[in-house]
Amino acid sequence: MNRRKQILFFALFLILALVALPITAQDDEESETPPPAEIINDEGGPVRISGSSPVSSQNLIDSLFEPVIILEDQAGFVDRNFDYVFPTESQVIGQFTTPFEVGEVGYVMSLPIEPLGAFRDVDNDDTEETGVQIFQIAFWDDQYGEIFIDEYDGTGWSGAYSTAITSINPELFNEYIGGNIIVWAPDDKQGFPSGFGEDGLLFTEDDPIVTLPAGYTVVNMDTETFTFDRSREVELNLIEPDGFVPNDFSELGYADAFNALVDVAIDEYSFTEAKNVDWEALRAEFLPRFEEADANEDNSAYLFALRDFGWSIPDGHVQVIGPTTPLDLDFQENTAGGLGMAVLETSDGRFLVANLLDDGPAMQAGIELLAEITEVNGVPIEEALQEVVPYSSPFSSAEGERYQQLRYLFVAPLDTDFDITFLNPDATEADTVTLTTVEDNESFGYTSVNRGRDFNAPQISYEFLEDNIGYISVTGFGDDGPLLIETWEEFLGQVNGLSSPAVIVDLRFNGGGFSFFANRMASYFFTEETPMYYSEEFNPESGEFYSNEDFPVELRPPLDTSLIYEGELVVLVGPACASACEFFAYALDFNDRATVIGQYNTTSIAGGWPLLYMPDDIIFALPTNRDVDFDGNIILEGIGVPPEIRVPVTEETIVDDETDFVLEAALEYLEEATAVQIVDGGEIAIGDTVEGELSAGTRVQYAFTASENVTLDILTSGDDGNLDTYLRIYVVGNEGTPAVDNDDLNGLNAGFEGLDIPADLPLIIEVAGFNDAVEGAFTLSVTEFVPPEVTTEDAGEIAIGDSVEGELAEGVRNQYTLTVEEDGLIDISVTDEAGELDTYLRVYVDGAEEATFENDDIELGVQINSMLDDLEVTAGQVLVIEVGGFNDTAEGAYTLTVSEGGEDF
Repeated sequence: MNRRKQILFFALFLILALVALPITAQDDEESETPPPAEIINDEGGPVRISGSSPVSSQNLIDSLFEPVIILEDQAGFVDRNFDYVFPTESQVIGQFTTPFEVGEVGYVMSLPIEPLGAFRDVDNDDTEETGVQIFQIAFWDDQYGEIFIDEYDGTGWSGAYSTAITSINPELFNEYIGGNIIVWAPDDKQGFPSGFGEDGLLFTEDDPIVTLPAGYTVVNMDTETFTFDRSREVELNLIEPDGFVPNDFSELGYADAFNALVDVAIDEYSFTEAKNVDWEALRAEFLPRFEEADANEDNSAYLFALRDFGWSIPDGHVQVIGPTTPLDLDFQENTAGGLGMAVLETSDGRFLVANLLDDGPAMQAGIELLAEITEVNGVPIEEALQEVVPYSSPFSSAEGERYQQLRYLFVAPLDTDFDITFLNPDATEADTVTLTTVEDNESFGYTSVNRGRDFNAPQISYEFLEDNIGYISVTGFGDDGPLLIETWEEFLGQVNGLSSPAVIVDLRFNGGGFSFFANRMASYFFTEETPMYYSEEFNPESGEFYSNEDFPVELRPPLDTSLIYEGELVVLVGPACASACEFFAYALDFNDRATVIGQYNTTSIAGGWPLLYMPDDIIFALPTNRDVDFDGNIILEGIGVPPEIRVPVTEETIVDDETDFVLEAALEYLEEATAVQIVDGGEIAIGDTVEGELSAGTRVQYAFTASENVTLDILTSGDDGNLDTYLRIYVVGNEGTPAVDNDDLNGLNAGFEGLDIPADLPLIIEVAGFNDAVEGAFTLSVTEFVPPEVTTEDAGEIAIGDSVEGELAEGVRNQYTLTVEEDGLIDISVTDEAGELDTYLRVYVDGAEEATFENDDIELGVQINSMLDDLEVTAGQVLVIEVGGFNDTAEGAYTLTVSEGGEDF
């Protein structure tokens, strides 16, 4: 059953348990075979199905990762099994015959001779029978690019477009109420419902039953008695759910469209109660303006009325989108002038000049950098701010509104006079001057929430800072989702490969996009499925906002669990982090997984919205869904993601453009958070096995010195086999850099086999957890290396120019015979695809008992494959080329190549 159909059926079963057992077509007293289904168009059953579906939402199109159309197994629906996952083998993938875009999307699907879905016996008699396979056709979004649909794809709109119609009534949510399903019977003896029965539910005890012919039959549930179609070619159109069809008032007059908009808002706006919005009062206030615009056919008056109506709703997601030239010209005129100064509010409540335009009005009047502005036009600046209505309205939070009010306080049409009272940094008394606005884009831009952003930078980019701290900037979740995920995984692969002590995710300039990508990316920091919140929307059947509590929005760990990062995580936020960005920050911080750092809260807008079409090609964005925590409290909207560590706004931070104070605060925090505590484990000797305990942020060190040259095995392991250890060995006096280190020698265990240790060299053996983040008991052992018994195997002949493949086993060396035909130089290499096989190459010339030439690593400790280049050979020589593993313990596939030398290998 797809996740859209994994709905509350416990209530249904309770109801059924409380009523008397209904009489069925297969009552115990009636053992007759059910009648055959009445078939129309009996052509042997469908082999090819085609059709189309309306797709009305551009938002849906933009959010897609990879749309697919599948034959969807409905066995889970029959079982009412919330967790049913379509078997991969049951999924038949169709083909789209038109582009997947707004309009009619066409498809075609060829059915297999025998499908591989799950059988269900649905005839309600007392006899166990094979049953039938039941399918519908549905659009899905293959969100992980795995071709087939699985539990990872059960989010968002997936599966909502299908050939069957399901109920949205919360009492019977997602029960079939109409549409078409496809049934396959293995023979002509299988029963199937011919109607819903008295309870109105399918696959329940009171279903009337008929028998189906063998093969495929299309079942139309829109007729009182189902219609059974056996046409060879069938057209089945998918149904678009009502909730996916945008409201379209574009053909109405201005006033009628406005009234229709308010009617929708009364029912469907997400935060009416939370924000105390009085829709009828707003209707009474603004309707006369729309009626006047209607009467005068005045597009400009209509646009201003719609804008001002939107501004009256305290929600930053409310927008007027489209051809809004009169509004744009109004903005340009009323923000064209500035005073040659930018003002920011410090954390202690002062309003300081943060930037001065060279020779601008403020500078000419004697206002200095960091001057405090105390009054504007004769009133305290705090009072003046309250009268400002920014063009970036509306706002979901008081902090966001105040920030923008301060930006817009000092902009106005050209040649507008302002009386400014200020106190220069070294002055003891305030001065008042009259400033006149001039052209000044610099000052307005200086206080932009996007100041410092490189708009030419890619949507996602990363680097590694000092101490291998991973830093990644994500500026949106809108464009090219596959590339976004690919880069994210590439970054985390390197982070884990480098054992980075921390990751910094910079979201300060992330304007949002699609929350699916945000939640998917956040999941790489969690090792278990993590429910976070419920997503609610207005349900027209119940008249209330509704979310099925069986299906919270959750983080599902990635398919490749090696990419999960469990170390320190810091998230940088700011006032430009909006919408999907805030959900990303919320997810990263969920259960205190991350530390959030910034100077300001995020934008605090979290209501998702479809497109609502208004006259004159205008789109009005009105949030119609909301997210709540498990106690029913609205999350994010009006709250945002506040910094746990708030970097204060000071004189220094507002004038210094060279220093990234938020990033500096993150690095300072991480220096302390990732500081490793060293625990002295004492001394350890050859033959010792000791036990110890790791906690997050600690490492245990043991002193070791060999009295003579020795080859050792030094191994760690967790007591339960699940402890991911890291082993480092330092030379005393050079503790800053390990001489050797190992993460995973065998599974999660770390160690060294056959490690040569010189005599009298004082060493420190250090046991740690991966990323210094894991905890648990461990065992460390130091024993003398016992080489395995070595045997050689004749691998045959090889010639110059040959490349052969072989397999290494522990204690086995493979020998190849090369007969040299002419004098020259040769290269010999032993490699594997991943470069991870630690090989050892030996060459014996003319029957020598000891190796004439040998090589361990191409580059010692770095490239652990083996190579001998430019070996001088003479005609008639017989070379035995021997391929082994380091210490004769390495195992795996390799490639041996012999080529002419004399050139760079």
